[in-house]
Amino acid sequence: MEEAAQPTGNTPATSSAVALLVPLRSPKYKRDYGTLPVPTSPYLHEKCDLETAVATTGTAVTSIEGFASNSLATRVKKALLLFALTVLAFSLMRAFVPGTLHPGGSTCHWLAPSPFRPHPPPKKGAKDQEKMDYIKEMMKHAWSGYASYAWGMDELNPLSKTGYNWYAPGTLWQTALDSLDTLYIMGLTEEFNDAKEAVVKYYLEDSEPGVDRFSKLSGKVSLFETNIRILGGLLSAYELDGDDRLLKSAEVVADRLLKSFLWHGDDLLIPLNNVNFTSGEATDYMGGKSAVILAQTGTMVLEFQYLSDVSGNKTYGRIAEVAEHQTYAIQGSHIKGLLPMYFSALEKTFPKAQSFGLGAQSDSHYEYLLKYWVATGNKKFLQYYDQAVNAFVIHLIQETVDGKYVYFDDLHTVDGNKTSQGHRYHHLSCFAAGMLGMGAVKSCPHRPRPRHLHVRPGPLAQKRPSIMSWAAGRHGPRHPPHDCLHRELAIAAGIAEACYAASTAPGALGVGFEEATMVETELAGVWKPILNNPFYILRPETVEGFFYMWRLTHDPKWREKGWEMAQNMNKHCRDDAGFHDIRNVLDGSTVDRMESFFLSETLKYLYLLFADDDTISLDKYVFNTEAHPYSIRGHGKRAHLKWGA
Repeated sequence: MEEAAQPTGNTPATSSAVALLVPLRSPKYKRDYGTLPVPTSPYLHEKCDLETAVATTGTAVTSIEGFASNSLATRVKKALLLFALTVLAFSLMRAFVPGTLHPGGSTCHWLAPSPFRPHPPPKKGAKDQEKMDYIKEMMKHAWSGYASYAWGMDELNPLSKTGYNWYAPGTLWQTALDSLDTLYIMGLTEEFNDAKEAVVKYYLEDSEPGVDRFSKLSGKVSLFETNIRILGGLLSAYELDGDDRLLKSAEVVADRLLKSFLWHGDDLLIPLNNVNFTSGEATDYMGGKSAVILAQTGTMVLEFQYLSDVSGNKTYGRIAEVAEHQTYAIQGSHIKGLLPMYFSALEKTFPKAQSFGLGAQSDSHYEYLLKYWVATGNKKFLQYYDQAVNAFVIHLIQETVDGKYVYFDDLHTVDGNKTSQGHRYHHLSCFAAGMLGMGAVKSCPHRPRPRHLHVRPGPLAQKRPSIMSWAAGRHGPRHPPHDCLHRELAIAAGIAEACYAASTAPGALGVGFEEATMVETELAGVWKPILNNPFYILRPETVEGFFYMWRLTHDPKWREKGWEMAQNMNKHCRDDAGFHDIRNVLDGSTVDRMESFFLSETLKYLYLLFADDDTISLDKYVFNTEAHPYSIRGHGKRAHLKWGA
């Protein structure tokens, strides 16, 4: 925080701790106080022009100490009067002139009514072509290995140079579909066209007359994975390329997936996760007809509504949206605003034993609440998201006592009695840095003021620090206590820092992790993560958080962290045919698999981290949970639709 200017001449000393508002045009203000020093935004690194910011409101910051020469009674009266005027001034600014604190594009976060308008970065982020080319070369290497050794199959085993199918002997061309938009965005035109022609032929032309193209798929197909990878890949490729054959292929897949919603007729549309693409039979993950995982029912609306918007068939979006509302209609959650990870679609109440978290089984459900609102303007989903975020802060999010790291803890309840998992956090939960960061900038102007600002301290903490220490405590008392924007940007930054710390833990390869626990070191007040599960399967969530934090703040540290991890991946995960999983990041042992999401998510987010802001702009696109971009209503393929209608 900048030091206050020293008084000169007859200018009284000022104190930011007791700052009040007085009329800017007052001769007394101009004579006695002049202009106070202006703070620097802790996130956007831009100074606010105080004179400009207050020019249209007629107010400026000064100090009560200027009244020291008056009598005690006079000072008390003036202080009370100024306090009343201050409250009135802020109330009027919030109610009527939320934009007047942003004249000429100035970004005055420390004074601005952030719950009422978004705060874009002060300037466009410039591209770093050298690093983009570096990531592009990694993509070309990964794609070349797949095309050479696993063409037409779901994934590549790079060490043995063989292919792997999820539902052998059949295939869904998973890596090819997952990679289409990445190839397009990176300008790998030849590779994109080769992949597009191959998958379109597979999904639109039967290999043999009268034989279902999916008849060779063994067992039942995962609704969740097929939706985000296969359907998602086709839809995003259509969005970017515009080939109608991609849209028709997407309808072929969606029509098969719809069977998982219709297993109980039209009255109950909560889907089961496994569906036979040939017979249409749907079952739950245990082979029965009722068990539901939260992520499977809540990670459908983005794709299905987009398909309805671009195809004109409203059935897809209607069914997925009704399924979500029916899930929220179930009663008995032990935590208001959150839903248990596991429940029965046939019951009207949730089970007595419930589990909550933001890792596997639930993560993308909450992600899609925000993104569905971003994509369509559906206010009900924003309401769901707002309730969930407040519940996260109260029950799941923890902050280390030194204020450096924030992480999600899992919570288990039996008849309302709560137990935590032991302060562990998953790599999958690292995506929340992006979700909460984007939610802060895009949704805070449309949401009620947050009522709960404190985050639970870590397992050994002796005091209860406020999450506002990120936005106010470290930079001075700049932000009002109801500041949704800074609260959630602060949480997002803390999550990204915690995930980076675990990914680059001492002795590790610096590429990622699966699960970590936050502990206090022998140095009082110093915290660090230790790795419970050092497995790394080329996951994207940490660099996904860096991408969003860079786009939202333009703080160069996020690019620096992403660049460090990209080089580590290229060094430790690369092999002759592609990139492989790491069994243990502490000893470098390997696993013979290249996940399709490495091409779809990890490399795409790294590439976009170093691209300019207009490359897949967050103002025009929203990413699904597999990093496939769809246009927001009013843009792209949905330009004909009005957002919020």
